[in-house]
Amino acid sequence: MGKRITHSSLLHLVVVAALVIGLILFGSLTLQISAVRFEPIKLDTDERLLVVPVGQSLAELSDHLESEGMIEAAWKFNAFARAVDAAEDIRAGEYRVDRGELLGGLLARMRSGDVATYKLPIIAGKRIETIIELLKSTEGVVLEEGLPDIDALGSWLGLPWMHGEGGILPDTYVYRREESGKAILLRAASALEQALMQAWSGRDEALPLDSPYEMLILASLIEKESGTRDDSFRISRVFVNRLRIDMRLQADPSVIYGMGDAFDGDLLRKHLQQDTPYNTYTRKGLPPTPIAIVSRHSLEAAAHPLEGSWMYFVARGDGSSQFSTTLREHNTAVRTFAMRR
Repeated sequence: MGKRITHSSLLHLVVVAALVIGLILFGSLTLQISAVRFEPIKLDTDERLLVVPVGQSLAELSDHLESEGMIEAAWKFNAFARAVDAAEDIRAGEYRVDRGELLGGLLARMRSGDVATYKLPIIAGKRIETIIELLKSTEGVVLEEGLPDIDALGSWLGLPWMHGEGGILPDTYVYRREESGKAILLRAASALEQALMQAWSGRDEALPLDSPYEMLILASLIEKESGTRDDSFRISRVFVNRLRIDMRLQADPSVIYGMGDAFDGDLLRKHLQQDTPYNTYTRKGLPPTPIAIVSRHSLEAAAHPLEGSWMYFVARGDGSSQFSTTLREHNTAVRTFAMRR
């Protein structure tokens, strides 16, 4: 006869069965959670931005991802993030998400703070006040109120001079949403100072310049007068030749800068006779400050003017300039190219 199954034996079998079922369910759940790492993010576009606000909890983030249709189940993402100990590591910010990106990769980027970036091009030849206005209107940039005026802007940017004109280097600067406009300007100012000192240390020794700041001023005149890269080194020589003999530079862009808002786009003879600190027709030497943001190329031209005896130049009307060594040659060139315009 078979053995009778006792109550205790039956209970033992039930417990064992429950444990087995539990282990199976736990293993299945663990596999589901682990598989989240390899789930592709669902998007109806090739790319979108995901904003993680400061103070947002993991549960709130998970619910948001589900409500946006980017994941199937919030609880899975929540559980996965906790399983890899990422619940407290997700950083606030704006993230670019690509269609098909794996959730594990997105979570890793959110833990490392690999947020979306933007590009801000700063163009040579512009005034720094124009760049500040650009920053004020650039999406995602926070520009502090109470900026100093241009007479104190250089010091505010950490430069060894007070006036702010020409105090940043043109380039394309990468920034993150909600980044401080001052932080961007400080990077650009640091880049300018580094480029200026590099040009100054490698300059031609015979230049009639007493400081790096004077080289920056000269470079700004070259920047505004040059229509082509090749001409900039010749224009530099014209200015250097004039400085050496204490001849007025007669640079129209400097006169225009000194006129400020009074300039309406048409430079007349009477303007050349109105004295300002920037009128290089009425005053000898360099203007007191730069008149624009300068490129590395203009700094290089200021540091290494092309050898030559040119004393004059005039615009040809095609972006290039005609250079002359005597006033007679120059007057002829002026008449020639004025008639072609």
